[in-house]
Amino acid sequence: MRFVSSRSRCTCGLIAAVLPAVLVAVLQPGRCSAQAPDAKPTEPKVLEETFPFPPPVQWKVGNVEFSLIAVAWGPADSAEMIAKGHQVETREKPEFFADRTFALALRLRARRPETQPEIITVSDLARIKNVEGDREYPWALTPSGFVQQFPVGRPGIWDVHFQQGELAEYWDFFPAPPDDKQFLFEVDQNGAPATIAFRIILSDNKLLVINDSPSNPKQFTREFSGTIAGDIKLKMQLTAHGSELSGTEQYTRVGKTLAVRGAVDSLGNFRLTEFYPENHPTGMFDGKFSPTYLEMTGYFAKPDGSKLQPFSLREISSIDSDYPAGAGGPAPCPTAETPLGWKTYVNDKYRFCFSYPPIYTPVDEPWGPKYSDTPEYADQLRKAAEEWRLSRLDDAQEAGDSVIIQIETEPFDLQGLVKCAPTGEERPPQPSEILGRTFYYYGPGGGGVCYPDQFFYNLRGKTLTISFTGPCVDDKTPSPQTKVIEQEMLATFRTF
Repeated sequence: MRFVSSRSRCTCGLIAAVLPAVLVAVLQPGRCSAQAPDAKPTEPKVLEETFPFPPPVQWKVGNVEFSLIAVAWGPADSAEMIAKGHQVETREKPEFFADRTFALALRLRARRPETQPEIITVSDLARIKNVEGDREYPWALTPSGFVQQFPVGRPGIWDVHFQQGELAEYWDFFPAPPDDKQFLFEVDQNGAPATIAFRIILSDNKLLVINDSPSNPKQFTREFSGTIAGDIKLKMQLTAHGSELSGTEQYTRVGKTLAVRGAVDSLGNFRLTEFYPENHPTGMFDGKFSPTYLEMTGYFAKPDGSKLQPFSLREISSIDSDYPAGAGGPAPCPTAETPLGWKTYVNDKYRFCFSYPPIYTPVDEPWGPKYSDTPEYADQLRKAAEEWRLSRLDDAQEAGDSVIIQIETEPFDLQGLVKCAPTGEERPPQPSEILGRTFYYYGPGGGGVCYPDQFFYNLRGKTLTISFTGPCVDDKTPSPQTKVIEQEMLATFRTF
């Protein structure tokens, strides 16, 4: 038996043992409790879920973008829920509802263009109440209760209030009975058929968001080129698989390959982190794709947010990710830059192409005796050719005039290319921009021998070399005519 002492503590054991049986019977119904008799029941807890980037649901109203970034559920009159609301100027009297004592709250982030003049607008969000499709528009929550402020001439509440700048974050509220567990929402865009639909489900003390809108997952692999702060040149090879982004990048001045990973939302906003080495973050890209996903603009910063700088990248080649390596696909050659009558070289395995003048003819066996000094070297050349890593174009009319295309097996490393340097050169090859693509160039070196013009390209992390071997006329570098052909050929280079 337990009883309540004068100090409101539970006492049992020895004292109970010496009490008369009658007293035990009288006191038994009044068992002590850790809670005082007049204490109020514990208030139900407010549940809240915050969503990381990318948000689970997004839409646009005019030029304003909306993202669902959090949801909450709890008693409408609780201090925690009321703190999420704000006072609204309206002629209506705020009130709490006796039959709908709880509230579902949706936290939205609105982003507008800098030129958008309106500072108050609507999200066009509505809850679907029943199978007939009746709608309930968002409420504002104040310390005195729920209230709505309707725009003139259209349904919905003026729920978005921009203060300054392009961002606004706020909560929309929907009163509901405590036993409601599932909610359906649509975006009713000024009378047009709804294209955005999602559900919020309360299950096991968790709030789940299920996007029921038709999806159009992004699938592409593209190469971008551009600058940070207008003068730091870089190239980025980026693959989109749904919302996931991954790839590599190279700074022209550095020459090392960095990894990039991140995500893109359904409106084209993206966040990327660059890493070097593999798991060491060195910078962040926060920006937006153009509607066609051919341009990337935004701001770059160090991982701690310092050294903020604008960046701008533009697509220079595209690889259709529906085509695996070696399966071919639509090669984008010849190009608009291709001179009339030129032929086209296509490497389906490594997915690149370019055009060349008809004076050159492909060599069937670029490992023959005239191209190799030893049987061992001939075997290496044969293997490279069979793996699509070696090709050769010869000018049948001009001895020594040829173009050699070769792909190395080791990863691209600008500093490592010094091994290919001409005599007397100790620096890495110098960048050479041709139609937005960065090749790295070695020309003649010391001595009186004929040196090829070597162009190196970072082909998705591998080293592609295109060498022009001559002819050298009264000089140790290819003729002026060949140098013109070099630029014209490389201007037609594309990846796919």
